[in-house]
Amino acid sequence: MLHSGHIHDTYFVETDAPARYVLQRVNHRVFKQPEVVMDNIRQATEHQLRYFAANGLDTKVPESVAVRAGGYLHQDASGNFWRIFTYIPDTVSVEKAETPEQAFEAARMFGRFSAALRDLPASRLPETIPGFHDAVRRRSAFADAVANGLPERRAAAPEVAFFTARSPIADRLAGLLARGEVPLRIVHNDTKISNVLLDAATGRGVCAIDLDTVMPGTLLYDFGDMMRTFLSPASEDETDLSQVRIRMDVFEALAKGYWAEVGGWITPAERENMLFGGQLMTYIMGIRFLTDFLQGDVYYKTRRPGQNLDRCRTQMRLLSLMEVQEKEMQAFWAKIAQNGS
Repeated sequence: MLHSGHIHDTYFVETDAPARYVLQRVNHRVFKQPEVVMDNIRQATEHQLRYFAANGLDTKVPESVAVRAGGYLHQDASGNFWRIFTYIPDTVSVEKAETPEQAFEAARMFGRFSAALRDLPASRLPETIPGFHDAVRRRSAFADAVANGLPERRAAAPEVAFFTARSPIADRLAGLLARGEVPLRIVHNDTKISNVLLDAATGRGVCAIDLDTVMPGTLLYDFGDMMRTFLSPASEDETDLSQVRIRMDVFEALAKGYWAEVGGWITPAERENMLFGGQLMTYIMGIRFLTDFLQGDVYYKTRRPGQNLDRCRTQMRLLSLMEVQEKEMQAFWAKIAQNGS
């Protein structure tokens, strides 16, 4: 097994021929329409390849391999779905942004991914997980968990109060979308650094991978989730909240890398609201962890009691720091937008 991952089972396949592959068993309990997922991946991959060729970019992407029965999925006798991708050699992925250089390269690759798909109409790809980053829907589920969750978990009142006070975050995005100020685009939707391949020798970015959540969304989701997952060195379930902090050198590298690929074509509203994506995605994940805790840990896997509450608290701490350091980060973003780098 190549790695177990959080969703799928992934294997490295070596054949007698020089070609090597990545084989995956798809978790169809999470992705209930594997055929739709694969069609989205195929369209996004083909569109990227055309963009890279037209712009003279030596950027590789894992390509889907057709199965014998036709199409890109094989269903076995047990009902499991399998798929296979080409393997990109001499690359590595990392679980955490350890250096500003890694943050820059990863952000550049996610930006290049968005640049390649910017003329692919959002209507062409259906949602693979409906309402995945819908903050209003997540807020509604959170309110229901507060009202109807486990009585013995009501000790989470301070956490409930924290996120309830920040419910306008969901309304802000909804307004931007409803007014058409921030356009729907085809975006990655899961921009943690482990979803980028880096050159094993040079550390340069090679490509964005794991396209299961490629579907309509906004660039605020992608840049926001990079902020949420890159900026703090602490683990997502850190119990010592003093370890949760914003590394400004990592933020600056992240901003530079992303801007290098998207700065020439994003809309003024996207540019103005891009950093709000960090608060948005941290809010969404915070209420998702808290919702699951209140409901009895029914969605996220836990290894110990209270782990979802700890995950929620790290998001609280990070969101608070984003609020405190917002002006500093905005000033740097504005400088990049003005100077172009």
